[in-house]
Amino acid sequence: MVAEVVKGHPDVDAVDPVVQAVSSPNLSHAAVDSPVIAPIVAETIERFGEATSAAAGSVADLPDARASADRHPQTASVTEALEQRAHPERLSALVAARPFDRAAYEANPEAYLAISEPGRIWGSAQPEEGVEPLQVLGHRSFVVNQGDVVPLIVRTDPGMPVTFTSFDLGRFQENGLTSITVPANELGYAQADFEAIQGTWNQVRILASSPVRSGQITFTVRVQVPGLTQLTTPPAEASR
Repeated sequence: MVAEVVKGHPDVDAVDPVVQAVSSPNLSHAAVDSPVIAPIVAETIERFGEATSAAAGSVADLPDARASADRHPQTASVTEALEQRAHPERLSALVAARPFDRAAYEANPEAYLAISEPGRIWGSAQPEEGVEPLQVLGHRSFVVNQGDVVPLIVRTDPGMPVTFTSFDLGRFQENGLTSITVPANELGYAQADFEAIQGTWNQVRILASSPVRSGQITFTVRVQVPGLTQLTTPPAEASR
């Protein structure tokens, strides 16, 4: 199901203070045991467990990663890195990607597009005269249900690559990974379809970058799960 775009939805950028407190790594045991926070924490855990059990399918139902590798070369490149215990740049956005060589790309774009390197999002062009910024087509913020698909579209130079990387799970439909590199069409538009698969919940941050354009585009996808959406509302307010 393709997601409905919600522009300026308050849930996209707003973070409930209770949820923020419960999820904070700095939350002390004293705060959790307080008469105000403790009931909310307990109910949150209970509801999360019940709704997750009801919504989540068996792990065995998920597509086999090796089967996906046969369909998309970027998935195969990640499988190869895992099997050979090499090429860490294919496995994490925290590892620097190889420098972009425009001449090599124009001579053989398939070689570049066959490799997944999440850290390519950090390799945008230096802002200077003659270098245009990466542009977004449509919205940057979405509110969707788990299982929905969100089309993310940006504009770069025609034929040039764009990398999209999610930092909060989900996957891109084209390769089944949390990062994908796609070529722009003859008008410069590049699209990646992000899917909020099971296990993806709450706010998802996705960065897009192109090595021939300056800057990045930040997309925010707020993923709702039936039975879990009310967790961001304290019980006292939910009953009003």
